[in-house]
Amino acid sequence: MEPQSIAVAPPQIDTASSTAVIRHAGFWIRFWAYFFDGIIITAVTIGIMFCLFGRPSYPEFHQMIKGDYYMIYVWILYCMVLEASPLQGTFGKRLMDLKVTDEKGNRLDIKRSIIRNLCKLISFHCFALGFIWIGFSQQKQGWHDLLAKTFVVGGSPQS
Repeated sequence: MEPQSIAVAPPQIDTASSTAVIRHAGFWIRFWAYFFDGIIITAVTIGIMFCLFGRPSYPEFHQMIKGDYYMIYVWILYCMVLEASPLQGTFGKRLMDLKVTDEKGNRLDIKRSIIRNLCKLISFHCFALGFIWIGFSQQKQGWHDLLAKTFVVGGSPQS
């Protein structure tokens, strides 16, 4: 009798065969990771704004609007690069012991990271419902994760 190999996606790993169980990251732990990333992104954006426009004065409201756009670009670029890196996540995600993986549990390539992070704009601009969806999804995926076929998992699987 020949041994049979069974391919199993990470979210459905069989615990009876003594393999690790993947722990999907839920809404609140991901919220705190975004919160910590927000601090970093805000500091970087303020630095960029200061370098480009100098010290803002109160009547220069248009600079605040520009700052919002810069913050979105910084956020997307920051996430794209770090999620495709060996860290497999942003500094906030690493602080919370989280990783971003593809459907096989591997590190994202840059193409998938770009798709995932551009899809975050969809998740955000629909009243943030794409992010709120994480709390209701069985595998804790936001719309951007579903579209890019990615998962955010705990850094150390439970066995």
